[in-house]
Amino acid sequence: MRLGKIEEAISLVRDVAFQGYICMSFDAPVLYQINFARAMLLSDRKEGDFSILNKLDEKVHPQIAKLKDAIRQSVKRLNFIEKCCYHIGLYPNKPVTIDFSPGEL
Repeated sequence: MRLGKIEEAISLVRDVAFQGYICMSFDAPVLYQINFARAMLLSDRKEGDFSILNKLDEKVHPQIAKLKDAIRQSVKRLNFIEKCCYHIGLYPNKPVTIDFSPGEL
């Protein structure tokens, strides 16, 4: 991710975290889950990112809180209609601003 090779990062983390399954293994280490969610967010695949982050508790790791906070801040910048769409799962085509380096883990 730090090299800007987001698709390669997604592929690599997916192979490790999913272990051949259709969805991420429940016992996948939290750092794999965070990195995969981060890569999905950087590639503007919000549905994949949000579905992973929604299952993770912010108290488990500080990076979870940082990612969720970045999303909350981005949602605050949306207009009313975009916020309504966001809350029903129709994510606006606007990037989430992240102010910390990718792959920080």
